[in-house]
Amino acid sequence: MLEQLEQRNMLIVPLDDQRQWYRYHNLFADILRTYLVTTYPERVPVLHQRASHWYEQNGWQSEAIQHALVIEDYGRAADLIEMTWPALFNDYRPATLLGWIKALPEDIVRNRPVLNLGGTWTLLRAGDMEGAEGHLQDAERWFDSDTAESSELVITNRQASRTLSEYIITARIYLSQAQGDWTRAVDYCRRLFELTTEDQYYARGIAEFLAGFSHWAIGDLTVAYQT
Repeated sequence: MLEQLEQRNMLIVPLDDQRQWYRYHNLFADILRTYLVTTYPERVPVLHQRASHWYEQNGWQSEAIQHALVIEDYGRAADLIEMTWPALFNDYRPATLLGWIKALPEDIVRNRPVLNLGGTWTLLRAGDMEGAEGHLQDAERWFDSDTAESSELVITNRQASRTLSEYIITARIYLSQAQGDWTRAVDYCRRLFELTTEDQYYARGIAEFLAGFSHWAIGDLTVAYQT
């Protein structure tokens, strides 16, 4: 029966050569969506919400975020983006991350230091120093003890929060170097070194490497060599 429907162009498409799996044609999907919106508009947000949760539970984070954005569930979308951005950054998908951040209201983004950190690193990689500076300043509100302890700042990714300070300072070092402010970069390297403990080999290695490079740029070759 399904083969007959396919032969008659009845809006179904085979998914395998054995003709065991089929899906509806995209045109039929559009028809169903239009019917849903016009006939049962009150169900649309609920279905998007269900779809977002289903995609999240099954590891399809991008789709989960898109459904949340469609119904303007910005809090949920921000939570999902915050949990997803490290993987996106490592996969080098800056346009996707920045597109999501721009789709969120500014006040929501501003109060999420992890999201701002993601935006900072993504824009640094893209060479947008001005944009990176804006996100980094918002992320640095984490260092304001009164703000950090209030309910104003929102952090969903608790794992990221444990190293948030180190990554913010590291971003500030890179940005200072990109702006040619080598003395400031050295100061932040010192701050990063003081913030970390002896067993944080990676963070301290980054601090020492960037400090050495900054001293070299200043012309203090002796200190650069010792670092």
